[in-house]
Amino acid sequence: MYERFIQFRLGVFKLYLFVIELVLASRLLFRERSNQVVETLDITEDVRTERSGMPQFVLQRDLVFTAEGVEKLFSPAGGFSLPATIPRNSSLDLRSYMNLVHIRRYRELCGIKNIALELDVSAPVRVRADFISESGTSSVVRDYSGPIDLDISEGTLLGVCIESASEDAVLYGGRFVCNKQSTNDVSLAHVVCNYKRDEMTLAKISLFRRFFQEHPGMDVGYRMIVVDNSGTLPEPTDDFVTIIRSRNLGGSGGFTRGLMEAKEMGFTNVVLNDDDAMVEPESVLRILSLIKVLEPEHRDVCITGTIVSFENPTQSYESGAILDEGIYLRSNCKGADLLDIGGMLRIDMDADLNYGSWCLYEMPLSIVNRKQYPLPLFFKEDDVEYGIRSGERIIPMVGVCAWHHSYEVNYSPVNYYYYARNHLAVACCSTCYDRHVILDRMFSDTAVEASALRYECCEMMLEGVSDFLRGPDHVFNQCRDGVKKVPDRIAISDIETLRKEFRPHGTVLQKGFLIRMMLLNGAFQSPTADIESTPQDVDSAHFYRVGSVLYNRS
Repeated sequence: MYERFIQFRLGVFKLYLFVIELVLASRLLFRERSNQVVETLDITEDVRTERSGMPQFVLQRDLVFTAEGVEKLFSPAGGFSLPATIPRNSSLDLRSYMNLVHIRRYRELCGIKNIALELDVSAPVRVRADFISESGTSSVVRDYSGPIDLDISEGTLLGVCIESASEDAVLYGGRFVCNKQSTNDVSLAHVVCNYKRDEMTLAKISLFRRFFQEHPGMDVGYRMIVVDNSGTLPEPTDDFVTIIRSRNLGGSGGFTRGLMEAKEMGFTNVVLNDDDAMVEPESVLRILSLIKVLEPEHRDVCITGTIVSFENPTQSYESGAILDEGIYLRSNCKGADLLDIGGMLRIDMDADLNYGSWCLYEMPLSIVNRKQYPLPLFFKEDDVEYGIRSGERIIPMVGVCAWHHSYEVNYSPVNYYYYARNHLAVACCSTCYDRHVILDRMFSDTAVEASALRYECCEMMLEGVSDFLRGPDHVFNQCRDGVKKVPDRIAISDIETLRKEFRPHGTVLQKGFLIRMMLLNGAFQSPTADIESTPQDVDSAHFYRVGSVLYNRS
């Protein structure tokens, strides 16, 4: 271990010197080359195969996935489905994440001050409309005998509670509508980039197809386009979806191909959606509803979905991100509780977002006309670079979200190769990055991985820097060369027997930071234990004088 650690430390200093050289010498070259690179990659050379309002109430139908608490995103009490029976003298509370209306967005971006609530209900009911803001909640109570007009000139979110009277009432559906003098002539391409996740992609196609079949007329202006990087999806059986066969050009190349096709087909806007990010159709419908009524001065606004992890499916993982100190991406609304009104109000807070994840991200295609296509970085940092380059306002909306595995769960050493290589490429193509902070960040990230004994990750980062220094043509052409090979791993035949020999992380001897830094986290001392840990744990104190680490992703 000592020998490898010293070799790694030399590698870190080599990295440090490399970055100084590359930032000073390569920045202009990368920026210049990035303006013309997409045309040289033959992204469209593969064979193409093709077969030819406002929010509504969404209660629990067939959920995107099943997990504890998810149903409460649709109704606070959970367990409801449409049609929903409301027993006499009872109420149905719809003040939930997926049923609240983000009225401040409609008021400020669309100039809408009045909307109407329409219900499909079998018996007389009473409706309480709550106008929710940070300063408190005001309510309006009306008996329902037809569409109810609501003044939305105040408040941030709008939620309703429906109360039955002297008899049971059945709610079949409901919606909010607005009367605007003119609407925008927009069309929305829903672009999904698939690579060997056929089951999830086919489930997504089926979910959206069924949704629009159950809600005829709502799909006007909508089309799904799937770029199949693995070439493994079956032929479509109808014209609901367009499937484009492609080589594996990574997420950046696949989404770029989707943008090209959407532009050629005459769409005005696109939603970019990762194949492993599950989305409620209502979220996409809300995006389409909003962009149809945007005021002219706001038509270039981009909408980012709130990312919610499968592991914690009612809490925000990220709702866009902010570039701090020229390099640090700080997640917006991280940890916001989507079952709590306060958590939902956090999503409304205006922040100067620089980036929105392509798990779910809407943008007008006019941005492509002005800023050209995303950089061919294959994987990682492409959405960050494009968000910074576009420079448009990015906003989140309550009720617009996607479920995705947390990035810690998707841990893989090869990710560090793309992180190091692409982070530096993005820094050279952007004027937002501070080169001194880049050096500190790179050094600190590799030191953290080394202290956690993740030598594969360190080697991948060094290799990423090395490939970056070969210049922009090499980096960008790698987009068509396929996935980076992961270093060979040690074969483990009996994992359970091995685990018995390892102690849990956090149970080994710990020392203060200064001592650990002077002793290179115990590298000059004999190890005291082998431990089992998780990819999320990067606290160097947990690895002091540790000999081996078994990382468990389960």
